Amino acid sequence: MQPIRILELGRGPTLEGTRFTVYDIVPYLKKGRHPAYIAAVTGLEVEQVEALVKYFEEHKDAVMAWDRVIEERIARGNPPEIQAKLEASRGKARAMREELSKKRQNDAHDAADQRLGSCMKVIYKITYPNGKIYIGKDVTDSINYFGSANNSVIAQDFTREQRRDFSIRKEILWESEIATDVEVNLKEVEFIRLFRSNDPTIGYNRWPRFSWLRIPGGGMHPS
Repeated sequence: MQPIRILELGRGPTLEGTRFTVYDIVPYLKKGRHPAYIAAVTGLEVEQVEALVKYFEEHKDAVMAWDRVIEERIARGNPPEIQAKLEASRGKARAMREELSKKRQNDAHDAADQRLGSCMKVIYKITYPNGKIYIGKDVTDSINYFGSANNSVIAQDFTREQRRDFSIRKEILWESEIATDVEVNLKEVEFIRLFRSNDPTIGYNRWPRFSWLRIPGGGMHPS
């Protein structure tokens, strides 16, 4: 797995390959949120959140100083001339939305357009030829999306000959048109734990981290 890096870009300390900065997680840290919670809310991997938290802890004074600057800037609001331009722009946009809404109401195909515009959010299970599985989410309901499991981890389980004839199966485990992205993230974690696809002997999910808990009487239970 490639190392997770925090890069110093113009927007601030940024998680490589994303638009998330260390400043984006500060509000969660102020509330004492756990990295697993932040990951579920933001859609990041737990390991990515942990990398952001580590950077925050190592540069806490600098990060908090800049966070205060951001909050003060928000509290001051925009200069009058900028605010006037924003309000004028919002007024034009509002007028355009109202005009568009009226056109849609008079359009005989409006209902069909709405159906085409709706998007089903799904939790799916991928089954590989060796029987191992991967649980994932798709908020766009793409028929051609087969997950983002770690390629190198999967490749270790198959020979070159096996890779020449390789079939996988995709099953929809759960779907919703009204669930929020946060609810979908939490539902994904629920199914990962239900199917134990984060157990390396069963599946290819690598978070939440799989571990065994010792229970009274000497037995073990997955956590």
